[in-house]
Amino acid sequence: MMKVNKNKQAICFDVGGVLVKLGPPISSWLDPLDHSRLEELLNSYSLGELAPELFFAELKKISGHPDNAIPIEKWFVEKRLISPFSGASAMLSKLLEAGIEVFLFSNTNETHWDFIRKFSFSYDHAFLSFMMKKKKPDPDSFKEVERVTGWAGKEIIFFDDSASNVLIASSRGWSAHLVTGENPINDISEILRLSYQIKIH
Repeated sequence: MMKVNKNKQAICFDVGGVLVKLGPPISSWLDPLDHSRLEELLNSYSLGELAPELFFAELKKISGHPDNAIPIEKWFVEKRLISPFSGASAMLSKLLEAGIEVFLFSNTNETHWDFIRKFSFSYDHAFLSFMMKKKKPDPDSFKEVERVTGWAGKEIIFFDDSASNVLIASSRGWSAHLVTGENPINDISEILRLSYQIKIH
């Protein structure tokens, strides 16, 4: 059962680190020959500037990933994306059932998103950096969410695990919250209950 407040609001979630548990950063296990080139490559891929085939060809070159190892495409997904946090899927479904609009807002790439889609999260809109061609904390990415959905300012309750993203959201007037706990779903549930009278049972 869910009880909601009378003031209609939308809820916007980051994905990695908020709805999905993340493994260690890619640079920590690929041992790249050129860290700056790796960051540049990852950034380009998350902005949709590279096709997957080209991205993985370049990634393999700079990572020294052995030919006889697990395919780098599989490694790229499974070492970074662990699983949904317990209760994440149920929470999203219950919010929608209560008539609350739900958005996902993520800096991600085509390969990771294809994997995340298997989790069958429920939502109204997904704002993905590789499709938007812009990333958080770029203010233009937040403006895009407002433009497409028609929601703005305090009407949007926002959860993210990045302080810089929360700062920009707050500067746009969003009701922004930093969540970094062991299971952010518990923290989100408490914030929704205490600050917005939205109770998920």
